[in-house]
Amino acid sequence: MVSKSRFSKVKGISPPENQQAEFGSLARKWLDSTKTFRDAEEEARCLFHSLTQRAFRGEL
Repeated sequence: MVSKSRFSKVKGISPPENQQAEFGSLARKWLDSTKTFRDAEEEARCLFHSLTQRAFRGEL
């Protein structure tokens, strides 16, 4: 285990706040777009399942 005083001496890389904010904004946009793609994929899967069921029942 590392003590607080020893840990506080460790130097880390910290980009400027504006770059951190820009990265956060891009990350949120990316996460939103992946959710949109997952939702669209799920909808396409449901529609395909419905279509195959209708085809097997002879409704097409």
